[in-house]
Amino acid sequence: MMKLVEKNNNSKIIVFFNTCASVKFYYKLFSEYMRERPEIFAKIPVLQIYGEMKQQKRLVTFNKFSTSAAGLLFATDVIARGIDFPEVDYIFQIDPPQDPASFVHRIGRTARRGLDGSAIVFLDESEKDYIDFLHHKEMKLEPFDTKKLTDFSKGIQKFESQIKKVVLRDKDFLISGSAAFVSFIRSYKEHQLSSIFVFDDLDLEKTAKSFFLFRLPYMKELAEKKIKVTLATDAEVAKAKSVEFRNKN
Repeated sequence: MMKLVEKNNNSKIIVFFNTCASVKFYYKLFSEYMRERPEIFAKIPVLQIYGEMKQQKRLVTFNKFSTSAAGLLFATDVIARGIDFPEVDYIFQIDPPQDPASFVHRIGRTARRGLDGSAIVFLDESEKDYIDFLHHKEMKLEPFDTKKLTDFSKGIQKFESQIKKVVLRDKDFLISGSAAFVSFIRSYKEHQLSSIFVFDDLDLEKTAKSFFLFRLPYMKELAEKKIKVTLATDAEVAKAKSVEFRNKN
């Protein structure tokens, strides 16, 4: 996703997640990461909007994103319908919506009023039946060619390394990442299309790494299955344990 943002750093982009915790975590993490690379991301204000946010703050975010020439907005389905943001270039769906009807509403935030726009949904190999489901709903998806992105594989590895350094600066990143992972797992288990989004088929190691975790948090859902994955070396885990809160309050 960040490679696409980097390539389209003059665009307006909305990134959809299914949970408030995911929005808050990725917003904070990427805000810090992007601030340190002004040569690439200086023109992109980073914003967040979700259901738990107070109405006044939502309004401020809405106005800022609407009036900005470019921007990156992390959001839940609170803005999937009934809100008209002008000139949105891209919709990224990191989490396919729990309610299948929301897919159409989400992608409808772009390509409005006769303008061009693109929508990308991120799917795991185990979730590929979602494509057929959408085809039956008369929505045809085309595979995205990562070859369009220069040095895609190298870029991913470099990005992961850089983000881990950001995470290890503040214990709050570790805690909010863990909370976002927990909320994602519970949301995934409750997906309306449970025959497609099968919890038992979910790659927990890759999922945990996408939240930049160094170890799995305790969850009854995982404990019952006696799931164990290795996310980091003992030295890395020890380093993560020693991280303190940047804000002492």
